[in-house]
Amino acid sequence: MSDWINELATLHASGEAFALVSVIRVRGSAPRERGARMMVTTDRVVGTIGGGGLEHQAIEQARTQLHSGEDLELSAELTPAHDQICGGAVDLLIEIFNSGPRLILFGAGHVARALTQVMQGTGVRIECVDAREDQLQHPEMPASVIRHLEHGPDFAGSARFQPARSIVCVMTHSHELDLDLLRTLLPQAPAWLGLMGSKTKWHNFRRSLLAEGFSEPQVDGIHCPLGSRKLGKLPREIAISIATDLLERIHAGE
Repeated sequence: MSDWINELATLHASGEAFALVSVIRVRGSAPRERGARMMVTTDRVVGTIGGGGLEHQAIEQARTQLHSGEDLELSAELTPAHDQICGGAVDLLIEIFNSGPRLILFGAGHVARALTQVMQGTGVRIECVDAREDQLQHPEMPASVIRHLEHGPDFAGSARFQPARSIVCVMTHSHELDLDLLRTLLPQAPAWLGLMGSKTKWHNFRRSLLAEGFSEPQVDGIHCPLGSRKLGKLPREIAISIATDLLERIHAGE
């Protein structure tokens, strides 16, 4: 039991979306008892509700619910159609966790840290990716921020990224790294992609990406510059401006 609870806590803290599939009722003979559970992500399964066709169906349904973000209760007869001959029936509850919007900041510099502070209390899950431990663990970074100490393109290319539910801001300390990130991110089509920088920087990046073969619709889907300089140029002023744009985007999609 403790291993299962630890795995649940680890998944929840990671920010990765997952489904918790629970056996909530059993009628007649069944391979697992009421209370049996398994956790399903986009690429793995932890635990079991009894195996066979029933479990396969439950895993497929759980991944469908991961896409929709909605919980579901369903019933299943344990018949040969489910590759099981127990003869009983079970009711399953599929609960979805961590399916809300994720704000992923690539870079943990002054503006990124200010943005994490401004976005506190908005209901948005905030994650920050940076290979520089001193910046990622900076005391200005709120404790609730999920931190990924690794090279940005490595994280962006991993299964943990989940582009469909990710609002992304690229704001690293390096123009070269920013461009590498855009090369990795563009094919994945995140829900929203922004780049911090000047109009001149954007002009140069746009020209480079088009020359490398990215399409105009792909490249022009990048939001740059981020925010508005009308609110000021200090990190917190820029962060407030960016946060306003992000929240408008998030709530427009509700």
